[in-house]
Amino acid sequence: MINVRRVVVLAACLVLVLVSGGYAESEKEPTDEDLLIDLLIDYCSAIEKGDVDGLLTLFSKNYKDEDGTDYDTIKWRMEHIVPMLALARTKISGADAKIEVEDDTATLGPCIAKSPFGKIYITLGAAKEESAWRITSMKFEY
Repeated sequence: MINVRRVVVLAACLVLVLVSGGYAESEKEPTDEDLLIDLLIDYCSAIEKGDVDGLLTLFSKNYKDEDGTDYDTIKWRMEHIVPMLALARTKISGADAKIEVEDDTATLGPCIAKSPFGKIYITLGAAKEESAWRITSMKFEY
């Protein structure tokens, strides 16, 4: 036997979902700022964990900082420096970082890295490549 009350409740729920636009409407596309916050979180996390491979996926192949350092050089540096930072229990935070977006480029920072060696302020440059933001430069202040 069909429970009429249950059918009416299910029908009412279906109508509410259809009227409200369904589930797809409630899940908005992330903004550039959301994606850049994720980039910053992933950057800080990879350094703390010593995850060089994960860290390098965040960098653009077009990386070039103000000192002329390119992707191959930064890759070599990260492979040698990041494991030491993790061993030294370096803590890095972007909690107070500001994000400035202009078209398909952005500046994030400063992140603050604290280790037994001292404190470093890191500002990241980023660019949107296809649908992902990648780190294109880094500036360090001691």
